[in-house]
Amino acid sequence: MKAKAFLAAYAQAGNLTQAAAIAKCGKRQHYRWMMDPDYEAEFEEAHKEACDHLEQEARRRAVEGVDEPAPG
Repeated sequence: MKAKAFLAAYAQAGNLTQAAAIAKCGKRQHYRWMMDPDYEAEFEEAHKEACDHLEQEARRRAVEGVDEPAPG
């Protein structure tokens, strides 16, 4: 099911456009699915998971830093 693939991709990517590309569906389909209360609840959980991933990465970068290319 495309909706499940989209939700899994969104939970990892945290980005609607990227999730749609990974799930091979249109981003607009997500908004149609949002009319289904079950999907809306599942999306909320996927959104929380995506936020957790983003927060973990922000903390990792704050503690460990990131390599940046030398200027020039």
